[in-house]
Formats: sequence, structure tokens, C-alpha cells
Amino acid sequence: MIEDGNITKKKILETALRLFSKNGFSATSVRQICREAGFRESVIYNHFASKYDILRIIFLIEVDSVRNEFFREVDIEMMQKNPKDVLYLIADRIMIYANDENRARFLRVIMMEMFRDSRAKKLIKEDVFENGKVMLKEIFLQMMKAGIIKEKDPQILANEFLGPLIFFNLEHLLRNSSNENITFRHNLIQEHIDFFWEKIKTN
Repeated sequence: MIEDGNITKKKILETALRLFSKNGFSATSVRQICREAGFRESVIYNHFASKYDILRIIFLIEVDSVRNEFFREVDIEMMQKNPKDVLYLIADRIMIYANDENRARFLRVIMMEMFRDSRAKKLIKEDVFENGKVMLKEIFLQMMKAGIIKEKDPQILANEFLGPLIFFNLEHLLRNSSNENITFRHNLIQEHIDFFWEKIKTN
């Protein structure tokens, strides 16, 4: 969710995100954003250097949100006591992500723009995927050091962990469903984590 102390800036970002997810980044003009947000163009340029700058800020806000929400409460003590629960907690937050309206819009922008705009592709690759994997790799490294999981390439573990979750969220977005069955979601996560955990645990 986009949070910004400046009300005008927040409205511009939320309006831009809605239009980007509906029309695509390239097909959305600054003029359209202004009209939808109810501001003159000069107001937007008081806060952002360009349309691309708006997209960049949206991405940075979402990446920070993922870092703060998905990985909060995850510490060494929790990993040692309940390592499988840590993975379940992270997976559940990732699955919940696509059910939030604003975040579902953000995911649609990612899917549309990663193949259309080279600048957007760079942001997606570096800020969304790479940052997420870096955080997961660190968790797996800590688990290895504690002897909780087998010695494996943490990059591969991050990919194997995230892959099915990304697929589940993509499937959800393609169905365009805002009322996903919570029990069904939990079952998907449980099956994924059970299978994944059996492959990496030390005993």
C-alpha cells in the first residue's frame, strides 16, 4: 500500500498506479494522471521529475513495504525455534499480497511493463526480484549456519521457494478474483512448505 505523508503526492501515486495497471505505463500520459487526480500538470512536476520518476517511486515504496512486512518478526531466535513456521509466515504474506487491491495493481504493472519498457524492466529486475531474493538468501544462510537446513546454494533455495508462490499469485491475478478462498490459499501454502521443508531440513 502506498503511504506518503504528503497527501498530494500520495494521491498522484495512487492515481498513477491505477492508470498504469489499467492502461500500461507507456499508454498513460502525465495529462491523464493530472486529470484523474484533479491537479494541474505543474503540481505533478513539483513532486516528480517525470512520468518514469512516478513509476520509480511506486516501485521503491512497494519494495520497502515488502521488506518491512514480509520479513518483520523474522529473527535468529524464531528461525532456530520454528524454522518451518518462518517459511510459512513469509509464504502466507506473499500470497496475501495479491489480494490487496493496490498491490494487485502493482503486480499487474510489473507483468505488463517488464517486457515493454527497458527502464521498467531494470527496476523490476533489480528492485523487486533481486531485493526479494537477497532477503530470502540471508534467511537461508542463517539457517545453514545454525545447522537447521542442509548446505545448499542459497540462490537456488530462494528461487525454489519463490517460484510456486509467484505462480500462485499470477494465477490469482489472471482469474481477477478479489474473493479468494482463504482455506484454499492456506492449503496451497501448506503443501508447498511441507514439500520444500522435507527437501532442505537436516533431520
